[in-house]
Amino acid sequence: MKILYKSLLLLLFIKLSIVCYAEVFKRNSLYLEIGGTGIGLSINAETKVLPYLALRGGVSSAILGFGFPLSISYLSGADKFSHHFEAGVSFSYFEVLSIFGEGTFGLPLFGGIFGYRYQPKKGGFLFRVVYTPLVRIEEKERYEVAGEVSVPTGEKYYVYHVLHWGGISFGFSF
Repeated sequence: MKILYKSLLLLLFIKLSIVCYAEVFKRNSLYLEIGGTGIGLSINAETKVLPYLALRGGVSSAILGFGFPLSISYLSGADKFSHHFEAGVSFSYFEVLSIFGEGTFGLPLFGGIFGYRYQPKKGGFLFRVVYTPLVRIEEKERYEVAGEVSVPTGEKYYVYHVLHWGGISFGFSF
């Protein structure tokens, strides 16, 4: 639960930052994303803190839970063009309903963003198509076989699970 509260505070901080920077750059976007770093359906608010750098925060709903996708992206062409290559990194935290037991569990995901964005220079309709590989890191413990019994050694190792994923977004920039 602590990580959920920390995520909500981080989302509030990002929203306040967006409001502060909006007065300087006046380049905000609101969009709906299907898939992408929000896994399911997400509503996102984004602002350009520099002409080529965008910060995003959102709220996501998936079949068995909800999440908070956050990202930072580089946009080619800055404010000179309407068509952009987008590359970035993301972190999403999901609170997922356990189907094998009671309650929920936290699922942090790290990811990348690579894709195409149409965003007119003067604002208006926004469209994105992105490839978003997501990585889940799982900590495991090594076991030693002693006869027919497996005994934990106390030594930890990590397994990286990669989900090749993508998304499409529609919205407005202003």
